Amino acid sequence: MKVQFREGWSSLLLVLGILLSVAWSFEAAQWTEGMPLLQWAVIFGVIWGLAGAKSKFPGWFMHASAGYMGLFWTVFLAGTLLSDKLSWYERVDELRGRYVAWFWKAVLGNTNSDNIIFLMECLLTIFLISYAAAWFAYRKHRTSAVILPAGIMLVVNIYNAQGSHGVYLFIYLLCALLFAVRAHLTTEEDWWQRAHIGYNRLVGVDFLRDGAIFSVIVILFAQALPVAAASAQVQDSLHSLEGPWQGIRDK
Repeated sequence: MKVQFREGWSSLLLVLGILLSVAWSFEAAQWTEGMPLLQWAVIFGVIWGLAGAKSKFPGWFMHASAGYMGLFWTVFLAGTLLSDKLSWYERVDELRGRYVAWFWKAVLGNTNSDNIIFLMECLLTIFLISYAAAWFAYRKHRTSAVILPAGIMLVVNIYNAQGSHGVYLFIYLLCALLFAVRAHLTTEEDWWQRAHIGYNRLVGVDFLRDGAIFSVIVILFAQALPVAAASAQVQDSLHSLEGPWQGIRDK
């Protein structure tokens, strides 16, 4: 059986690219052990969000189930870091105990250096963001709601992390811009079909190709702006323009 959906499989790859760029950035930051597990949280979150968006279940039911699934995958993925000698019941019990200990220390204002708690919070957060991205992409069709949460999480990580994360920002921006192009094309295709306007079914390839070229140019231009602004020659040229403008303002 051939599975299709009107938004196109390319949009799913772009959504994954947006979210995986965040996971890879966290992994590169090396905050703690187990950061590569964030990739799996992204994949599971997108799958659950896509399944819910294409189902007939009401939103409240899918959101509640996403919370339960997020907790399940968070515990499961974090549990893989514990000793293999422990049964899964013992792993769950240990994680529960460590989380309760962290919670009470936080309430009492004490510090806690248990890094697995931070990992669990990252896993749950990125799972829910991934679920929401797929939900908004394929049920609500809100492009900004797909792009912005992941972008905020990426920027916060880059701001606090050490090292260069430019490649992950590039992947995010490229996938985000291409997803916006693909979402716009989906809207146009819906209108063309309602108006019974004939069009080439492969028009999406042309849109994505041209969108990719345009996106790369925009990203490279934006990246070059700070370098150009710091150039002494550019600054001298800008200062030379201040005189005429100052004269106009004085008049």
